[in-house]
Amino acid sequence: TLGIKYTRNVLRRRRREGLQRPPTPFTDLLGHVLLKRERGKHAAETRELATGDVLGKPGSVTALYFSGRGVEEMLQTRGYQPFTPRLERIVEGCRERGQELNVVYLSADADSSDAEKHFSDMSWYALPFDDAPGQARIHRLFRKFRVSTLPHVVLLDSNARVLNSHAYASMIVRPTAFPWKKQTPAELLGDAFVAGEGQKVGKDALDNNVVGIYFSASWCPPCQAFTPKLVEALKGWKEQGKDVSVVFVSNDRDEKAFEEYFKKMEGFVAIPFADTTRRALLQEALNVRSLPTLVWLSKEGEVLTRRGVPHVLEDPEGRNFPWKDKDVNDVSDSVEGIADEPALILFMEHLDEKAKEEQEKALEEAMQALQSQKNDGGVPPLPRLFTAKSLSPRSIALRRICRQDAPDADKEKKGPILTIVDLLDQSYFTALQEPGRIFSADEIVAFINKFRREELERNSLAVPE
Repeated sequence: TLGIKYTRNVLRRRRREGLQRPPTPFTDLLGHVLLKRERGKHAAETRELATGDVLGKPGSVTALYFSGRGVEEMLQTRGYQPFTPRLERIVEGCRERGQELNVVYLSADADSSDAEKHFSDMSWYALPFDDAPGQARIHRLFRKFRVSTLPHVVLLDSNARVLNSHAYASMIVRPTAFPWKKQTPAELLGDAFVAGEGQKVGKDALDNNVVGIYFSASWCPPCQAFTPKLVEALKGWKEQGKDVSVVFVSNDRDEKAFEEYFKKMEGFVAIPFADTTRRALLQEALNVRSLPTLVWLSKEGEVLTRRGVPHVLEDPEGRNFPWKDKDVNDVSDSVEGIADEPALILFMEHLDEKAKEEQEKALEEAMQALQSQKNDGGVPPLPRLFTAKSLSPRSIALRRICRQDAPDADKEKKGPILTIVDLLDQSYFTALQEPGRIFSADEIVAFINKFRREELERNSLAVPE
């Protein structure tokens, strides 16, 4: 039996090596081999195809479909309609309209037999889930696209550039809106709202103000506790003459509950409850994962902060309104967002004050240089930026999980440390500087760009005992 299995693996490897083609953006991303279920003479069979032969045609869109058999079964047991048959209908609709939508399935199942059973119901492509290289590539793509909930869909253009990194809700609520390009929160906010007595109002109700988008629901106890505080704060800000509006985005289960809850929101406007499309797309675009969530947008539509709830609780008078997130935070003040996306931490607790100032200046210059770089979707976004300028419980804890000793009295023998930590992936990436030197802006930019191109050595985080 072992001999037969070994022979099959050798033959499979040789077949797949024969599918290599000249490199393309899709082969760089997905490798050279895709699987495809096709109808044979007696039964369906899985074929192996060359990625370079089937993906990347001009005008085409490719959907990376992250899911698993267990996910679909769980959705069904909870009364939800599985996404796979809905995606089949979307693909068929595109075909009828002359639009080319390819789908590549990336299985989250640990057991390849479960992946095979799930894939057997699909008419599109899959990354190989039946060998170690394919499984490693799938895991790498889960990390690359920050997939934390399933199902998840990433849409790519014909050059493998990201069109929409969170397209699941978009495809469900607008199945004919090919190619589902990502819209900004300001675009999704729309121009039709309802006011307190149910009257319809337009975008002029926002009066070109800073806008808070408030995701909440009457069934949510933390929401019930926070809403009156936000109402009182909004009243005070307007009395101070601040240009501010709040838009309620309901997560209530029915329209009656929405209407009763909205009556408590004096001075707010709301997206109509019946507009489920707009509510769903806003929630997905802003990656809302818990309630209540309050996101502030500038007058120009820029996301100022997603931490609106704690800001209101900490500063109800609005002294620091509109609470724009800092480009660089020190870990002793805030580690907000560090659990959600990669974060660069510049450890420099042991530097003297002059060296700290120079190192901070270099980090700011690096940040400005990185923000000026054009990103057409081909590389991941910038990591969050943090400093650790003094020893604190947080900096010590972060050093420990990144396997870095806390600085001791022997300061002159240590240089600053650049670390990118990715808690979701349980990994970190490090660059050490020589004693007596700081990192230049160019060195910081180069380090971050290498991370974004996946050229740094990956290390596993130390798990606290």
